[in-house]
Amino acid sequence: MSGEFCKTRLSRLHDVLQGHVTRGDVPGLVALVSRCGETHVEALGLQALDGTSPMARDTIFRIASMTKPIVAAAAMILVEECVFGLDDPVDRFLPELAHPKVLKSLDGRLTDTVPAGRPISVRDLLTFRLGTGVLMVFPPKYPIQKAIAEAGLGPGSEQHLLTVDEYMKRVGSLPLMYQPGTRWLYHTGSDLLGVLIARASGESLDDFLRERLFAPLGMKDTGFQVPADKLGRLASAYRRDHLKNAFVLADDARSSRWSRPQPFQSGGGGLVSTADDYLAFYRMMLNKGLHGRERILSRASVELMTTDQLTTEQKIGAELFFKEGRRLRHDGVCRSGRGYGGDPAHPARDGLAPVAARLHRFLDHRLCGDQRLATEEAFMNVQPYLSFQGRAQEALDFYKAAVGARVDMVMHFKDAPEEMQAQMPPASMDKVMHAAFHVGDTQLFVTDGECMGSPSFTGISLTINATSNEEAEKIFTALGKGGQTTMPMSETFFAHRFGVLADKFGVKWMVLNPKNP
Repeated sequence: MSGEFCKTRLSRLHDVLQGHVTRGDVPGLVALVSRCGETHVEALGLQALDGTSPMARDTIFRIASMTKPIVAAAAMILVEECVFGLDDPVDRFLPELAHPKVLKSLDGRLTDTVPAGRPISVRDLLTFRLGTGVLMVFPPKYPIQKAIAEAGLGPGSEQHLLTVDEYMKRVGSLPLMYQPGTRWLYHTGSDLLGVLIARASGESLDDFLRERLFAPLGMKDTGFQVPADKLGRLASAYRRDHLKNAFVLADDARSSRWSRPQPFQSGGGGLVSTADDYLAFYRMMLNKGLHGRERILSRASVELMTTDQLTTEQKIGAELFFKEGRRLRHDGVCRSGRGYGGDPAHPARDGLAPVAARLHRFLDHRLCGDQRLATEEAFMNVQPYLSFQGRAQEALDFYKAAVGARVDMVMHFKDAPEEMQAQMPPASMDKVMHAAFHVGDTQLFVTDGECMGSPSFTGISLTINATSNEEAEKIFTALGKGGQTTMPMSETFFAHRFGVLADKFGVKWMVLNPKNP
């Protein structure tokens, strides 16, 4: 099969990416697509807001959770060499995790525990079924969430300043949230996997990855530290302050923490890399473990890594990640999920298999222009939204009892920004403001409106999450032709643009470009 790309579609790709830079969504970006040996790269914008260095093909980025599949591959190398087995208890190398205690209930006191029913296994770490991890509940409300934050563990913490032994001591001091093997919880399994690899191999995680993966694959710019002679290629990192609608510097490339050795090398999110380096890893995975004529992993290991390892029961509570490859944030917005152990029914949206497959999928269909179906690659998230006035909690309780509804997210009025709380009746603070729940395979959203007036059900709307202000305005205008605008498009605390209308048929729509948490 020819790998020749369609020029029309490459042009469209460039325009979309350039739009993100021009609008200020990102200071700059590097995008790479590869198919049948042909590779196309876009490098747009600047490496720093206050700098002059342009993004380049070899710009170095902090790859965050894209570290996870690399560490999983490294662990499988040791499995193949019989250093440990998939179902071996990890406490041989991680004694801090021996004889763990498990919370009786997620909202219980940290001392209200029972013994674990079995040891934590290597497979549990790989599949995030060890019984602990990042709990996707915002704002944090469970004692175990607060204890994890206070211990300085998890994404966004100062965990990188800990020694490996101190990290393990802190993890081992906390109870598990669930019995090993029963539930999927994000992230922590990869950090523990990194420690396991280091202790089992007798090397640092960085050295092991370099010797067994990065050097053979030619990933010369990937590691846990950026050498001094490469710092000029490291992009600065930012986070967005949504109240000010401005970028805040999170890691200045000129004084980056990645410029120095890090005591804790995070297997869950500590690597830096380039687009070409990561392409080398992707290609190895797509080639079933082969890099040229050199075998990095066995075909069986790659197939195991790219096959769903989870049962339906183990995914309970993690629909935020696994439902159609989407996850629900606290603001009710769906985004692509990722993680070890995907859904084979939706290979392009979930799991490690699509992480590799996405690279070749994006421009894989070669039809150009009008030959292509308009919706071929489009994904519009449209979901029912039920509007109540003072009855949202009552509705949730009713649907749970009547049809077994599974509640995904609940936000109370007291969780809203203070300026909004000032407009609400004091008695409404403990009432449900927004919620999301599943009935079967269908997810529904609930709002309590402004909690004013007599308790009532005020109707059903459909909600559309746009990906930009321009897209939101375009959709809102198109739907509103011949209809009636209930709330003009404006900025809110949860969306850059939000508007409500009834179309010419009387169907209610809410259109928004949501803000990130």
